[in-house]
Amino acid sequence: MRLALKGTQLALKTLLLAVGYWMVTSCALATDVNTWKPADLWVKRHVYVGSHFLSGTPADQSGKSYYVLPTIAAGAGAGTSSTVSVSGNDAAGVVSVTTGTTPAASAVVATVTFGTAYPTNSFVVLEPANAATAALAVTAQAYVTSTKTSFALNTGSTGLTGSTAYKWNYLVLGN
Repeated sequence: MRLALKGTQLALKTLLLAVGYWMVTSCALATDVNTWKPADLWVKRHVYVGSHFLSGTPADQSGKSYYVLPTIAAGAGAGTSSTVSVSGNDAAGVVSVTTGTTPAASAVVATVTFGTAYPTNSFVVLEPANAATAALAVTAQAYVTSTKTSFALNTGSTGLTGSTAYKWNYLVLGN
C-alpha cells in the first residue's frame, strides 16, 4: 500500500489493516510522505475481540505497556488463607482457586476484574478444568455473575471443600 499525498504532512498515528479477525497496528509516524520509508513503520500483530486485547506484544517500542491484564481477588467463598490466580486476558483464560479453611456457602469465591471494561455488559461462560471443579455442578452449584467491569464465581447453598484445588476455563463476550 502506498500513500500518494505529495508535500503534505502526514500525522498517521494508527494504521489498521483488518484481515479476518487479525488486526495489524502501527505505532510509528511518518512526518512527510516524500521522505517516508518502510522502515518508519513499526508493525506488530494483535488479535482483538471488540476492544479487548487477545494476543501479540504487550508493549510499544519503548517498552510501555498499552493494555492491562485482568486481576483477581478471593472472596469468603474461597475460605481463610485461600490462594487465587487468573491467567489469560479479558476474553479468555483460566481461574485457579485453592480453598483455605472454612469456605463460606452462598458466597463469592473470587472476583475477576477486567483490564479494560466492556462497553455495556459482559457475558461469561465457565467450564470446569479439573475433576474437583466438575463435581461442583451437583454439590456446590457454582455459578457466575458479571458486569461490564468484572465477573464473580459464586457458590450455592453448599460451600466448597476446604484445602482443595479448583480450576475453571472462562470465555467472555461483551457488548
